[in-house]
Amino acid sequence: SDQSNNSGGGKVKLSRSERKAKERAKKAADKKSKNQHFNRRRHNFSERSSLQDINPQPGEGPYDLHSNRVSKLTKNSTADDVLKAIKRAQNLHDAHDIRAVEQFLLEEVDETFAYGYRGSLLSRLAVAALHMSNNELARKAIDVRRLEHRASMMPMESAAIIRGLLRVGNTTDALTLLNDELSLPLQGTPLDSHENKEKLKHRALSLASIASRHFFEGEPCMAVKSCDMLSAIGPMIRESGLTIDELAMPWTRIIKGATQCESGRRSGSVIPCMPEVELPCNLV
Repeated sequence: SDQSNNSGGGKVKLSRSERKAKERAKKAADKKSKNQHFNRRRHNFSERSSLQDINPQPGEGPYDLHSNRVSKLTKNSTADDVLKAIKRAQNLHDAHDIRAVEQFLLEEVDETFAYGYRGSLLSRLAVAALHMSNNELARKAIDVRRLEHRASMMPMESAAIIRGLLRVGNTTDALTLLNDELSLPLQGTPLDSHENKEKLKHRALSLASIASRHFFEGEPCMAVKSCDMLSAIGPMIRESGLTIDELAMPWTRIIKGATQCESGRRSGSVIPCMPEVELPCNLV
């Protein structure tokens, strides 16, 4: 009967169990192929490290990197080279490379490196170090940036460092940096100037980050204090002409955090730790 079914040249109709078995086999083959792809080594830093320990090669120095794309930093390196090295070190949590970049930026080159972009690179280095929980390196980069590149510090970079400090739980330094680098515009200066608008924008976003993070972490006092500071700059933001789209405030996240924190406060799991901060009857 099977031969008669195939005599017309049509496809053999598989039973349901046969179809399922075929699908399972295909999925297993796809999964195996995918695993082989992800297990393929994409970087050679382990091999390079072992070879250097056994048989150091001429030219190996403190600024050599594990990366294939940027294997070494020199005075002829560009800002883009350093940025690539920082990004790779952060993504792979490469402690050796992040230290090499630190030594290069702090000891090998001065403030004129890369046509004045050294300050921006230091801010990016600080963010990467905080991401890797290397607080000592981050503090060095922040201090040198503030000391030698204050005139060229960008509010966007300051806000990124503040978010990094919050991620490692360093609220004290985050607030210090906020009040220093993202301070309120000087009295008498036009609020609609580009410089003041950028400062106000990133000060507002940084305060929003502080508020939402502390709500979610069950610390309502610091969150409410940040909301009060945010409310205080409302009139300045309106006068500056910043639009809703330009600000892109994360109101939904703040409200979700406040809702969660209020629920914890009512259940007794959240206990305010700053008696001097007066909390509203409902955080939301």
